[in-house]
Amino acid sequence: MWKPVTSRPVLAGHIGTQPNARQRGGSRSAEATLPAGKLAGWPEPIPSVLAATAEADVVRNDLYDRSRARHWARGSVVLVGDAAHPIRPHLGQGGCQRIEDAAILRAFVERTADLPTAFARFAVFRRPRIRSLVRESA
Repeated sequence: MWKPVTSRPVLAGHIGTQPNARQRGGSRSAEATLPAGKLAGWPEPIPSVLAATAEADVVRNDLYDRSRARHWARGSVVLVGDAAHPIRPHLGQGGCQRIEDAAILRAFVERTADLPTAFARFAVFRRPRIRSLVRESA
């Protein structure tokens, strides 16, 4: 049986990116008090590691999703990276896509004298690639 493994349990589809227990009502011991059924059947060494972890050492960290940006470019403003297309961390593509965005945006700006036009073309060009990665990371 295959089970996903992260550095912490996944609660309600959230994986931590910020160690702030006060966000959204989180608590430092949220994972330690999980119902036993949530972790039942996980392969070793996960149960042993969890059993050996002190409750005070467990920190809840959530991952927050947001709706995708409908427009990446408008006039003299363009969004890139997570501002335009947040990608969940499961694929490790967030930083990679920011670098791709920067390189491709540069190419469009160098080839197009009018910035709003360059930004709009960049957004149209990038959407198909990003759309597939966002779907894959969900």
